[in-house]
Amino acid sequence: MKKALILASAVAMMAGLTAQGAIIENGTVFAQNGNGDITTTIDGSASDMLVVFVVGEHGFNNTDGQCVDITYDGVSLTRILDRNPIASGTDTLYGDVWVMENPSANHVAGTLFADVTTRGNLWAVTLSGDGALSVGDSGFSATGGNSQSLTTAAGSYVAAALNLGGAGNTAGLAGISADSPLTSRGGQENGSNWDGHFIGTLNGTTAGTTAYSFTGGNLAGAFTSAIEIKEAVIPEPGTFALLGLGIVTALILRR
Repeated sequence: MKKALILASAVAMMAGLTAQGAIIENGTVFAQNGNGDITTTIDGSASDMLVVFVVGEHGFNNTDGQCVDITYDGVSLTRILDRNPIASGTDTLYGDVWVMENPSANHVAGTLFADVTTRGNLWAVTLSGDGALSVGDSGFSATGGNSQSLTTAAGSYVAAALNLGGAGNTAGLAGISADSPLTSRGGQENGSNWDGHFIGTLNGTTAGTTAYSFTGGNLAGAFTSAIEIKEAVIPEPGTFALLGLGIVTALILRR
């Protein structure tokens, strides 16, 4: 009897755990610099997560291009993905993904600053949800890859980028699109096709493994990066009461 009551309460609690609606995209920004650091602004004052993709060229053929740090109103983000240039003729891009939980806590003027060692491009998005947001699966493809698979929970937000250029100035954006289930968000490039990226997003994933891919573009030196942002599953009203009732009943029966 005691075990049955505890089990029933646990089942009731699990039934009451639900994701509290879709993640909300509050704003996005593209920014770039032809030969150095990138500075822009984005309003994170009402957001639970700030996500930043940054990509750039090798460093004028010496493969030392890199993103050293990204700050939001002076506070550093956390680097989730880190890809340095590789000393070869077809693999010369750097590319990172950085995140900050609760950017609203650091919001002063909304200044986003990327400390990069050579030219680069930045795409940022601010997100919010009823439950706390956190990073799920993430990864980037091999050189020349236009697809990256993620294993996601249901109802997550996915952002992916086809990062281009660095091999013979091949970052042209003409004819590129994000494949289903992604929605194309556009892109940007530096100078004479030096480097750039094209963005795709999905708000509301299904649970399981999905390939997030792009069509078009010169893939010499290119790679794809992707990241999942998921919302915490939180209890519905009354769930804790059900669990407490089961525990109290079990204790009474034990006595």
